Amino acid sequence: MFQSLEEVTRIGNDWCHNFAPADLIQNQANLNAIVAYVDSHLGGAITVSNLERAERALRAEGKLQLVPPKTPEQIRAEAEKAQVAAIDEQSERWKRQHFETLSQHKERNFASEVDAANAEKARIKEQADAERTIANIISNYTCGHARLGNVIDYSETERRQKGLRGIEVRNNGKRDAVKTLGKVREAIRNMPG
Repeated sequence: MFQSLEEVTRIGNDWCHNFAPADLIQNQANLNAIVAYVDSHLGGAITVSNLERAERALRAEGKLQLVPPKTPEQIRAEAEKAQVAAIDEQSERWKRQHFETLSQHKERNFASEVDAANAEKARIKEQADAERTIANIISNYTCGHARLGNVIDYSETERRQKGLRGIEVRNNGKRDAVKTLGKVREAIRNMPG
């Protein structure tokens, strides 16, 4: 079967962009190994299914360069970074909503609105600061191993952090971060070890 260079390139690009596993490093060494496998074991026809078969076989033989899996610390750091970004985004959303509300009511009593706006801004800032503090306290919380003294028990730490993240105080149907912070601190004080 004769395939033009254009057809092989199109099929190869299609496979790389739509079908190749995310952990496969797309470099010349891997490409050469996959094409050589297709040529020697699968009749030489470059098709998406042949490329997939070659990738699976070479992966099983350990002959491909793969992106190393993330460590639990990397996963945890990414999750914490995403959580802080979400809190910051929520704070900005609250600020925008507050600004829009304030803009819609310009005609009303300006002095009382300014006082209310300042109080609302202070409340929003207090809530955002409390959310950041909660995230920080929980991510920095560790517990020692029950039998080994000053050694950190990572599985117990993660279990307790998960429990702390589940603490929530609601006020008028909304999360009250300031009161939640108090409950989180209280829970940490009451935890053994």
